This record gives sequence, C-alpha cells and structure tokens, in this order.
Amino acid sequence: MNIRVDDFFMILKKYFPDMDERLKKPDKEALNCLKQAVSEKGYEFDPQLSSLYEYADGENDDLITSVMAGFEFISAQKALDNFLFFSDPQYASNYEWKRKYTDAVQEKSSAELCWIPFAHDASRCFFAVDLTPDINGRKGQVIGVDGDTHKVYLMAGSLTEFFGTIIQYLYDGILVIGDEEEERYMEAGTGHLLDMMDEIHTAENK
Repeated sequence: MNIRVDDFFMILKKYFPDMDERLKKPDKEALNCLKQAVSEKGYEFDPQLSSLYEYADGENDDLITSVMAGFEFISAQKALDNFLFFSDPQYASNYEWKRKYTDAVQEKSSAELCWIPFAHDASRCFFAVDLTPDINGRKGQVIGVDGDTHKVYLMAGSLTEFFGTIIQYLYDGILVIGDEEEERYMEAGTGHLLDMMDEIHTAENK
C-alpha cells in the first residue's frame, strides 16, 4: 500500500487531531542544503523525500509525536547533519553493517553508500532513504538501521510504501498510540520496532 505524504498526515489526524501543530513549517533553505550535499556526493535527491520535507520540517520539539513508526521525524538540518556524519570515513570505519532478511541492501561502509536519515530514536537507531541499494533493491527504498547491533533491515521499497506500512501496522496493532501524562505519541506495541522485526518477518512469511 502506497500513501502520499499529505494523505499520510491526513490519516494520522484520526489519532492526533492537532497533527498540524505537531509539525514544523518547511525549511526551504535547510532542504536545499541537504539536496546540495547529496548532489556533491554524486547522487540525485529522492523526490518522495523532497515532498516530505516540502510538507513539514520534522516534528515540533515541544510535541514529539514519533510519527515515523515510533521514531522522531527529524528536521532537514538534522537530516543533513546525520547524512554528513554517516558519510564521514572516520566514523564509518568503526562500523560493519550487516543486512538481515534482505538482499536489497549493500553491506558496505556507510561512507561508500548514500543513506539519508529522516527519523531517529533515543537508542541510536534510524530510518533512512537508501540511494545506493544492492542489485535486488530499489533506489529510494527505506531502511531501518540499528546502531547498536549494526543490523540493517529493509522497511519498504519507497517512502510512500513506508507510509502505507506505518498505517497498516497501526491497524494491525504492531504500532499503537501511547498516552502518558496527556502526551500522545506513536510507539511499537511491544518493545522496539526493530527488535520486533524477527517476529514480523516470521509472520509475513508463513
């Protein structure tokens, strides 16, 4: 199921009636800087990611909603900072990424790849648009990267497909809406979404 960015946030208003207040206004300058950095690395920016940042510049810092499947949708500036960080050979040499349940992701240093993080959480995990897939992958696919285990999961073939996955996970109860001290946010039903990938993969391949 593919869902466009505007339709995605419209559906989320069912769960967060104040969705518009939870998002920051687009930052055209920061988005252009991000696009320039990707271009300087030799890649064409993903049009669906561009549409996302043209719609909003991440989540409001005062109302963290974790709309990206329990991960915070970060600003274009933070995406740029993370992109440059993961492209740094000095950092990348400390990690050996291992794909799991997929042959669509390359197992190389992130300095040799083009991953654009657009969401992260407090446990060093992030979602990114992958512009350098393996031969069986698709340019623009969404990957989930676990910074602790160094495992990389294929989450969806595109950003719009990822939005569809999030909505389906909400319907299926894999993702739920938490409510603590009048604060509403999206989270995995049990534990952490990337920790649930073994269970999800088993269920989807029965």
